[in-house]
Amino acid sequence: MVFQNAFFEEEVREGFTVSSMMKRAWAAELEVLDVVKKVCAEHDIKWYAFLVRSWVRSGIKDIFPGMMT
Repeated sequence: MVFQNAFFEEEVREGFTVSSMMKRAWAAELEVLDVVKKVCAEHDIKWYAFLVRSWVRSGIKDIFPGMMT
């Protein structure tokens, strides 16, 4: 994977500061996920990735009270 230099610049998202180091961690996680995707495709394995942030926004925290605070 190739990331633009601008991706690694510190920024504020939804009121939280995201540091350059955190973005480097995200990039590493995305690279690992890309390898998982390729291995699964090679062996015809179905896989899923979920974004917890979108679950919380969609109201899933109301389904499982106390688990996602």
